[in-house]
Amino acid sequence: GKPVDYGLGFRIETKEGRTIVSHGGAQSRVSTQLLLLPDAQVVVVVLCNLEKVRLQPLAQQLAALAAKPETK
Repeated sequence: GKPVDYGLGFRIETKEGRTIVSHGGAQSRVSTQLLLLPDAQVVVVVLCNLEKVRLQPLAQQLAALAAKPETK
């Protein structure tokens, strides 16, 4: 009954007024990150052939470059 920021493997959060939907994954020798900014119509996918690499910061930087500034 309470809102949560995680469901079906996707993290949903709001930062600086933007909705961010993301999912990271890993398996042997691979790390992945999917990041969506639905309101800005931006999707970023980062694939890496290294294990245990935090790709979320890179995906967020790429999404910020691709997104148009919010108009208020």
